Amino acid sequence: MKNCILTIGTLLFLISCGKSEKPIEPEKIQDTIAITPKESEIKEVETPIYNYEKDSDFSKELDLVLLSKVATNLKINYEDIETDKTSSIVYNDDTAFFTITYVAKKWKEGIENWEENDGDYLERIYVFVNKSNGRIIDKVLDDESCVYENEALKVEKTEIFKKLIKLNENIAGIALSTLYYVSAHDVGYDETKFSILALDGNKIIKLVYAYPIQIENSDSLDGDVLEKETRNSTISISDSATNGFFDLKISKNFQYEKGKMTDFENEDIAKIIHKNKKESQVLKFNGKIYPFNSEDRLRFLINSN
Repeated sequence: MKNCILTIGTLLFLISCGKSEKPIEPEKIQDTIAITPKESEIKEVETPIYNYEKDSDFSKELDLVLLSKVATNLKINYEDIETDKTSSIVYNDDTAFFTITYVAKKWKEGIENWEENDGDYLERIYVFVNKSNGRIIDKVLDDESCVYENEALKVEKTEIFKKLIKLNENIAGIALSTLYYVSAHDVGYDETKFSILALDGNKIIKLVYAYPIQIENSDSLDGDVLEKETRNSTISISDSATNGFFDLKISKNFQYEKGKMTDFENEDIAKIIHKNKKESQVLKFNGKIYPFNSEDRLRFLINSN
């Protein structure tokens, strides 16, 4: 079992590290933040940001006219943009924000062995733009979401939360959610990652990047025994603040089950073992980002034999 779990983790690591693009490094964010949007530009937001037990309220906006202007300014062919994996939101009276997925490299035709065909290379960028003309204010490549279309790792659309996040009395952030998954005959892995971006003058600030809010890892043992752990999190804004930014409260729920499969198609199992663990955590702003331990993931499968 341990070997199988490590195999999935290793696969994700190699997929991530195998790209030539340089990963986003939140630690290299500038030392000071001086975001000063007007108070009227910050949308009202409820204290909870994300609750896994409820449907998330994501933005349904996609300004295609503005997107066409943005594509021209980015020097991207509009036809290469995957609009089903692209979305936008109004940030303030003058500024809009886009997540854009597009074909950066087209796969060459004529490959005889289909296993060698990785497909088109897709890139995903986050970009703040001027609402009137699509002028680019700043953009950042999300290297973790850049994949070949036929890779084992699949990446869903990056969803934009409809409401901005009020991080203090003057600063608003944009919350994002992205699902990554790997699926095979006897193993399954999916993970939803959460990020918060903001605009500091004319620079994008990654305040939270790729925090794992949901994880599900499953493995079929000896053909008919299923072992699975899920991690679900709730994120809220705290009344307390550190270095001028509200703290983020995290509630984590870990569930583990192991049992004999009775219906493979519907993954029905006769439970043999069931474990549950709840934890809480507070992310505090350190002057640059909200740091967290990226290795802090599951509680039961990592110790399973």
